[in-house]
Amino acid sequence: MINIRNSGEVKVMRVKALVIFFIFCFTNTLTASENILDSFEVIKEAERLSVKQLWPGYDPSAIPSALYDGKKTYLFNHPQPPEGFHKLDQPENVWVYEGRYPVIVGHSMFDIGGALTAGVLLDLLQNSTLTEAAAVLLHEKFHVFQMTHHPNWMPNVVDQFTYPLQDIDQYTLVRLEVEALRRTLRSKTKEERACWASTAVQLRELRFAELGDRFVAYERGNELLEGLAMNIEFTAAGKNPVDSLPEGGFGPEDLRLRTYYTGQMMAALLSQCYPGWENEIETERYKYLDQLFKDKFGEAKDICGFSEKEKTSALEEAEAAVENLMKKRSEMKKSFLSQEGYVVVITSEKAPLQPAGFDPMNLTSLSEKEILHHRFLKLKNSLGSVEVMDRKSLSEGCGEHPLFNGVCKLTVTGFSSKPSLSESEGKVFVKSEGFSAEFKNAQLEITDKVMNLILTD
Repeated sequence: MINIRNSGEVKVMRVKALVIFFIFCFTNTLTASENILDSFEVIKEAERLSVKQLWPGYDPSAIPSALYDGKKTYLFNHPQPPEGFHKLDQPENVWVYEGRYPVIVGHSMFDIGGALTAGVLLDLLQNSTLTEAAAVLLHEKFHVFQMTHHPNWMPNVVDQFTYPLQDIDQYTLVRLEVEALRRTLRSKTKEERACWASTAVQLRELRFAELGDRFVAYERGNELLEGLAMNIEFTAAGKNPVDSLPEGGFGPEDLRLRTYYTGQMMAALLSQCYPGWENEIETERYKYLDQLFKDKFGEAKDICGFSEKEKTSALEEAEAAVENLMKKRSEMKKSFLSQEGYVVVITSEKAPLQPAGFDPMNLTSLSEKEILHHRFLKLKNSLGSVEVMDRKSLSEGCGEHPLFNGVCKLTVTGFSSKPSLSESEGKVFVKSEGFSAEFKNAQLEITDKVMNLILTD
């Protein structure tokens, strides 16, 4: 999740994105569960899993955590709990908040009471074992460690929205590269493993030579940030990365998720062949993970690779996937706008709304200007703010970037009942389940079931 303000300068946008960048862990694949895990048991299991050092200098016990179990938020080992939390008599260093503490909107890290805190929504961990839930917590705690010790381990999230997803040649090489890494992890012999790893390196070099530098940096940065955190999670849980890979590979729109796995696979291979490799990254001898991977696996004596038939198949699959992406975008927008119920539209052309929070794992770029947010979005300007949680919303950008140059129009559909309206002290308040907005200098126009909130400077 990210909180930022508007600027036409990409460099400024990047800095602002980095300041408040929060990392989500697969909330796009999770739904609420009836079997909510116990917060205290998750903490105890995380302690057990971290007895063995997972990363040089990483001490999970020293990092505060906040767990929401569907009813209450429990805060563990926090130096200064904020107002609203009440201390428990037993065990020590545990505080409780009735309900979900507002800032915790996913599996991520959050500033709670001035301290970076690992947060996990246990009610979202459907069908997860205790060990898997504890491993997710260790993933998020590692992000706190990264932010504290390596703040430069951060992708430029701005570039996620303009990445060339429709480039068929790039995507063909992506499919082959991911498959080469998969075959590396499935190799039966040392020679076969080294050969497929070298093939993956060569494919990446070929691909990066044609990909813009900022997109190369985005991939590498996310592999370093998320790939390493995912490796912590998988190592702690004893999970094999190959078992979790999508059978059909990653779609062109799965850019962010793909980098989780490519980073994690490289880390897993390094662990198999070169124990202690983590020190090379921790001491920043290598700026990026794939640079170390290339040094270790870049050259192989044996020759392997994909057949012409496999290459042709990869190209045909890439062409079909990109065509399907375009079709899916169109259908997704149509489905969103055709939902039954009330609609809220907020327009602010003179004072564009700035992104104050969003979930990068749960959004789809529909066009150069439009983004469909599937789960969470918060926007604000000098006139007020709007927050959408656990429902879809469509933002329309004002400038060259669909989000970071500000949003001129926000549409939220599918309200089963009319959102409540009220006015107080010159502000208009609009509220409904999963939606709240409050703005001054706002004109409200209602036509049928469409509520237009027009913001004036």
